[in-house]
Amino acid sequence: MVHGFNIDEEVRRQAKKDVYTTVTQVDCISSDKTGQAIQSAAKAWKPITLRLPYLSSLVLITLALIAIIQWLLFRSRADQGILSAPNINKLPLRTSFLYLYLPTIISVIYSFLWTWVDLDVKRLEPYFQLSKTGGATADHSILLHYPFDFLASVPLKAVRRKHWSVFATSMIMVLVFWGLTPIQAGIFAVRTVAVHESMPLHRARSYVPTTQQGDPSAIYPQSAYNIAWLNETLPPYMTREYILAAFGPDAGPEPSAGDLSYTGVTTKYGVDLTCEVPIPSTSMYGEIVSNSSTGCSFLNPTLKEMPANDTSKPYQITYAGHIAIDGYADWYIWDYCKDTFWVRWSKSSSGSATPVRSTSVFCTSYYYQQEVNATVTATHKQVLNVVPLSPKAPLPLDLFNTTIFEWAMGTGNVNMTARSPYPLPGFPRQESRLQIYPIDLEDMVTMAPFAIAVDPRPMDDYFDPDTLHSAYQAVYRLLFARRLADVLKSDLDLSQADSGIRAYSTQAVVVVPGFAWAATGLLAAVLALATWLISSSIRRSNMLQCDPGSIAALMDLVCSSLPLTKTLANFNRSSATTLHAALVGKPLVLNPRSDLDGQGRSKFSISLLDDSPVLDEQYRVRDMSAGVRPMELRALTGMIFLACQLGALGACVVLYASASLNNGIVMPSQSTIVRQLLENYLPIAVATLLEPFWLVLNRQICMLQPWEELRKGDAPAAKSIELNYNSLPPQFVIWKALTARHLQLALICLATILAIGLAVALGGLMYEDLTTVSTPAQFTSQYRVEIKALNGTGIAYNYDGTTASLGQNGLDQFYYAMSNSTAGTPLPSWTDGGWLYLPVSLPEVEPATTFVVATTAFGVTVDCQPLQSAATTYTLEFADTLDWTLNVNISVPDGSIQTCTNTSVNQMAGRILGYGYDARVGQAALEIDVVLGSTHSDADDLACRQYVVVGWLRAELVQGKLLQNIGTNTFYSALHPTSRTETMMLCAAAAYSREATVIVAADGHVQRTEFATTSSRVPLANSQDLVAQMNTYRVAANRGHWHADNYPSDFDNYLLHQVPGTSQLLNTSAPVPSYDVVAPGFEAVYARLVATMLSLGVADLFAAADNSTPPNRGSIRTMETRIFVSLPAFAVSAGILVLYIFTTIWLYARRPWRILPRLPTTIASTIAYFAASRGVRERDLAHDAGIQSSRWAFGEYVGVDGETHVGVEMEPLVQVRSAFQQQWSRADFRRRFHRAAT
Repeated sequence: MVHGFNIDEEVRRQAKKDVYTTVTQVDCISSDKTGQAIQSAAKAWKPITLRLPYLSSLVLITLALIAIIQWLLFRSRADQGILSAPNINKLPLRTSFLYLYLPTIISVIYSFLWTWVDLDVKRLEPYFQLSKTGGATADHSILLHYPFDFLASVPLKAVRRKHWSVFATSMIMVLVFWGLTPIQAGIFAVRTVAVHESMPLHRARSYVPTTQQGDPSAIYPQSAYNIAWLNETLPPYMTREYILAAFGPDAGPEPSAGDLSYTGVTTKYGVDLTCEVPIPSTSMYGEIVSNSSTGCSFLNPTLKEMPANDTSKPYQITYAGHIAIDGYADWYIWDYCKDTFWVRWSKSSSGSATPVRSTSVFCTSYYYQQEVNATVTATHKQVLNVVPLSPKAPLPLDLFNTTIFEWAMGTGNVNMTARSPYPLPGFPRQESRLQIYPIDLEDMVTMAPFAIAVDPRPMDDYFDPDTLHSAYQAVYRLLFARRLADVLKSDLDLSQADSGIRAYSTQAVVVVPGFAWAATGLLAAVLALATWLISSSIRRSNMLQCDPGSIAALMDLVCSSLPLTKTLANFNRSSATTLHAALVGKPLVLNPRSDLDGQGRSKFSISLLDDSPVLDEQYRVRDMSAGVRPMELRALTGMIFLACQLGALGACVVLYASASLNNGIVMPSQSTIVRQLLENYLPIAVATLLEPFWLVLNRQICMLQPWEELRKGDAPAAKSIELNYNSLPPQFVIWKALTARHLQLALICLATILAIGLAVALGGLMYEDLTTVSTPAQFTSQYRVEIKALNGTGIAYNYDGTTASLGQNGLDQFYYAMSNSTAGTPLPSWTDGGWLYLPVSLPEVEPATTFVVATTAFGVTVDCQPLQSAATTYTLEFADTLDWTLNVNISVPDGSIQTCTNTSVNQMAGRILGYGYDARVGQAALEIDVVLGSTHSDADDLACRQYVVVGWLRAELVQGKLLQNIGTNTFYSALHPTSRTETMMLCAAAAYSREATVIVAADGHVQRTEFATTSSRVPLANSQDLVAQMNTYRVAANRGHWHADNYPSDFDNYLLHQVPGTSQLLNTSAPVPSYDVVAPGFEAVYARLVATMLSLGVADLFAAADNSTPPNRGSIRTMETRIFVSLPAFAVSAGILVLYIFTTIWLYARRPWRILPRLPTTIASTIAYFAASRGVRERDLAHDAGIQSSRWAFGEYVGVDGETHVGVEMEPLVQVRSAFQQQWSRADFRRRFHRAAT
């Protein structure tokens, strides 16, 4: 007896009222009080998560997700992606968020919505079982602990017990947690796709008519030469075989894709050759005549016999056009053979032992236009494909003058009577390119060798007439297309449009079908289970009137069920196993109370249907004074959990460091599925494995938090027995915990919530991108780092006017520079704008591969100073013929004066180099570019040849006396320059070498150069010889003369005119350019030309490498797709994991005390702690104010049965254990040492 109350007497008193003799079902009660209970039962309580609106919303959300995934899959297949960009990884966060993070956020929020449902179904399942007709046994009701079971085990347990609602929600959680959330991370992938879009295109229909084309310049044959020999970039819409009229879209935004192309209707312009083998005949003089089937005849030039001692160049090319205007053609056919030429490929004999072999053909050209459907790139307008749409038709009469074109082909000249923006009047000489071929270069028409350039083959192949036809057809097509590039206008006719296609490759976010269908299947399974759950929830019996989530709610449910409380009061110190064994199979029911005449707070109670004794001797166990902890809160579990989080953090750090230090992580596989699994699925799976454990920890602490408050004693009811954390998910518990100052619980809730952020961050942690991968390598040097002894006449730069026609014409460097400045053609391999880099042998690789090579650079430094200064003086005198003489006095370092003069061919006004124009009276300009020399001695000459004089003159040419042309009786007027103004510079060059690291493409073209900071320029030992020869070789090609127009007369000024800020350089009416304007530009042009010359002559300049030559160190850079780690995602992931680690350490260091003999995870376990409590009875009868003011504690108390119990009681009826009393005894410690629970 305690405080006047004896539980046995109360049981006997209730038994007299037949309370426990029979159990009346709810639907059989007929009393008024029972009727009130039935009315109350009709208004049964359900959590919001189990109500129809919430569950229906989840069904609709599931249907929406299925529809969205399938719609995205459909759009991805139809549009080759759902999001596109040239580089997906460069998209702003607001865009990339949609596919990187939003799907994970949606899946995690979706799982949270189901987590709340799952929690309520699991914790309320005992009450639903008790609400059934006939109730349920204890092991199916008050002994259930679903909320605290491992997630994967719940469906199996529920199936065994036939708890289908629990099975449905737990199975949904398994599907969502471990299926949908990781799989959704693999739904989206980044791929390169080809896009084709229909759009209107316009084409150009206009051109410059022949009446307005004016005099042609030599730019087009020079450009054709550059295309054939130097691989010059083709003009827009042109190929080597034809040219297209311009076409494309009107002005507007275009996709920023590198391979953007347009396909549309346009006009193709080309030329075809029809060739036939001539019919030979003999003239009356015994000469061989070639005759065509169309009536053309040509007297074959005599075949040369090769000298007996020279067999190196036996092959000859003879070309004859049909026009001989002005007599510039070496050979020609009669003019009536329009658009016809004759060409012969022959091989000379060596005496009479080797017979002469030759093949000749007559070819007739047909110029045409044709409607085609063409594809061109958007950037450089390069032609990719052409499909004919109509037959070929003749050209408009005013489009192209075939006569002028054919004359140029036959004579090798373009215009001999007018100057142009290009300094040469005719076809470029090709001998320097043909020296390596066994071809006789004497008496060759300049157009003829184009066949070798555009269609290179073994020499004997050209004896086949079809091969000869094909080669010259390629020549005609190239020259015609390049000429027409200057005639066709590029202005689009916007008044007419044709249907076209825009195509480009881009990166796109695509939906991976396998993952999309897997996610759809999982959602379909969730949908089926959710639909069943709704129907089951509507039909289930439910007697609950309020949320039974707190200790106080349980007190209200059992306070009137004295047999149950009396039974459970004896198990307050028992283990969970003992309690389960004692109650298993005992029937219970949740039914209306019959004592409604009191002040009872609950109209329903949990009643024990079988009041037979359960306290057999086998269940009387010793006091469980040591207490227990959940397995999840044991130290071993905590250490494993902490190790997993440290491992995850370490893995993130290692991945980030590896990607940062090694320029990405090597792709583990080329399989899309494998990569998606490793890059997306696995990180998400890690997050989804951590989240359930944090959720379990959260529920354990939520369960134990009221008991922690009770352990301390004197706990208000609101913070102890009425504290209800069990019915809320972590997202809601955190605010309640913060309000109650339960900071540890709030931090655990935050950790659980942050699992969403961790899943999102890990889902976007890794991405693929194209990067440059560097592999160390060694390269074989081709040459030693030494220049051969030149001795003033080295083979590379020995210019001799008498042998110029044999290849040393000194123009190749200018051709490269011209093509580079006008068409962007790369300079020769292993050179840039100022240096030659000694070449090495490169392995065969993909074109996109680059090489980093440590090598030696060779170049010159140029210093240009005004010629008239304290250190130099000069005189420039003009003769009556406008020949001029330049004398320069240069102060040298030893104090002496070096006198130098111009040694190159004197510059004249007219008739020089066969140009055929005369200087005129009036305002004129002259450009001088001359290397100095001396006739005093070889040493003086070598010293003077280190200098170049360049100058720009403006003068008024006035008429002088009459002069007689040599060998004739004709006269011309002498001209004298007056009012002369000039800018003259003396430029000195010196050759150097220095160590450099150069990045070159697979073809050897330089992309970037890095000079070592410790590397200094080393003067070359033979710098004087090298510079002297380079100056002579370079300047020999420059022949300036007086002019009254604004066109260049030499290549130096042609190139200098391309430099920004030099527009008035050649303007006759403008003042002479100042030193400050021309000096920097000329120095740059000079250095670039010299570097090009060094590259072209590298084989002759440098000694070949041998076995003693060390290899060059460097690396091979390849483009490779690798895995990278996103810095923002890494920072978020690492931050969350660090918080996890801190929270884990705090949790396990400050775990709830181990005071409970068993965990209150079941209804029975919780009831047993307060079954004998007096506070339960007084609470049932007390008013609300009294309940709110009551205080509670956990400890030892004397129950209503007069026995000592451990459990929950009102203050001051309970003795709270001290900290010392919570500890194990030493014997107990030794006994439990080997247990995992510590």
